[in-house]
Amino acid sequence: MRLGAFDYVIKPPAADEFKLTIERALEHSRLWRENQFLRAELEAGGMYGERLIGQSPKMQAVFDMINRGCKD
Repeated sequence: MRLGAFDYVIKPPAADEFKLTIERALEHSRLWRENQFLRAELEAGGMYGERLIGQSPKMQAVFDMINRGCKD
């Protein structure tokens, strides 16, 4: 488990238990990849500032508020 195993299965595995373990592992993997993607987006500033558009002072104030909130 310390080397990165997600879970263990006792032999012989029951089909339902084995299926549930695989589903949990797949969901865990999906969530981990999504988390890594979102963290990279935040670090790159792409989550808000690059996708929202606006040059007015009011929109710039909104961007500033969003960025301050993300860094806290």
